Amino acid sequence: MASAVSSLKKYVEEYDEIKSTLPGQELDWLVQLRQQGLDQFSTQGFPTIRDEDWRYTNVTPFIKILSVGASKTQHNSRARADGSL
Repeated sequence: MASAVSSLKKYVEEYDEIKSTLPGQELDWLVQLRQQGLDQFSTQGFPTIRDEDWRYTNVTPFIKILSVGASKTQHNSRARADGSL
């Protein structure tokens, strides 16, 4: 369980790093909707087959894609910080 919590924390932290770069920052309703989604994700995590709406959906491939994308984002952020990009 601790691993799942730290994994969720990682995604929330990564979102916090990029949220100011997302389009639609001037749209209050969109900013609020994103925050509500993040809050729900923070408490519930990724859906599982135990969630009726997600019963026949394997979200593992999405999580893997997010992990690859997140590592690229972190690399680019570090590169910009040290001026190597």
